[in-house]
Amino acid sequence: MKNTGVKIRPIYKALALGTLLGITGCKKAEYKNVVFGLEKQTCQTVVFIRDVETGVERIYRNYDSVDQNCHYLRVGDTVSFLTDNPEYYRKNRMFNSKHGHIVYDMDSIGIRRGRAINTLVNQQFGKQK
Repeated sequence: MKNTGVKIRPIYKALALGTLLGITGCKKAEYKNVVFGLEKQTCQTVVFIRDVETGVERIYRNYDSVDQNCHYLRVGDTVSFLTDNPEYYRKNRMFNSKHGHIVYDMDSIGIRRGRAINTLVNQQFGKQK
């Protein structure tokens, strides 16, 4: 016996597909890197990173409009590079925000940013007693 009268509504099909993609997902690959150089230019910051596992050196160009906190990275910081395309990461050595993004410890970046803002305020308004 077949159930010929049973129809599945399209909304339920979309919900099932969304749940399936949520479970399996499009997981981003994460690669640990160490910052070994920085170059700050007018509208971008160039971060030189070295992969922890392979030792391969790569370049990440970060435009200032994308991430303002990248200014406060220092040599020796550990960052993670997240990408949707692991094969692109293995083959290429230059990246920007289109290919992936870097994730770093916001605690140390926040402290450096706060010190820089305090220094700027003290220079502009003088130290208060």
